[in-house]
Amino acid sequence: MHKISRHGIAGFIIRMTVTKTPPATTGITPVRSRALQPAAHLDTWVERPWTDGVQVDSLRDLDVLFVRTMNTVYHITVITARTGEAIVRGGKYFPEPTRAVILGSSLGGAFLKLRGIYCGFALEVYAIGTRIVTSSVQSVHFVEEREQVRVQ
Repeated sequence: MHKISRHGIAGFIIRMTVTKTPPATTGITPVRSRALQPAAHLDTWVERPWTDGVQVDSLRDLDVLFVRTMNTVYHITVITARTGEAIVRGGKYFPEPTRAVILGSSLGGAFLKLRGIYCGFALEVYAIGTRIVTSSVQSVHFVEEREQVRVQ
């Protein structure tokens, strides 16, 4: 697993980081018995500010993200931001760079924040002919390559 420090991962500089906020401010609380999480209610979902993450479709093509979940760090290179197409590497499903589509964030139920990657939510990705759901996102790091070549 890659470690992410203030200085980033070798070859990258962290431009901005979004981290998981305490449950009281996100509206997400641990599941107690069989009760639904407050964020799983449509009213809470619609009124949520969505400030602790990123919309992939608002990024630029070839932007790079490191997404830390409870279990893995994913290296995501956005290929086509508008459609969510990306190259994903990390974890047991993506040991090698793999072409994928970022579907969005969810709590594993019926609601999906399309093309969003948000702290406290699972990331859903379509790749290898199937939908893959990660563990809960802990942080999203926007990075710049140190030796990025600019095409003019």
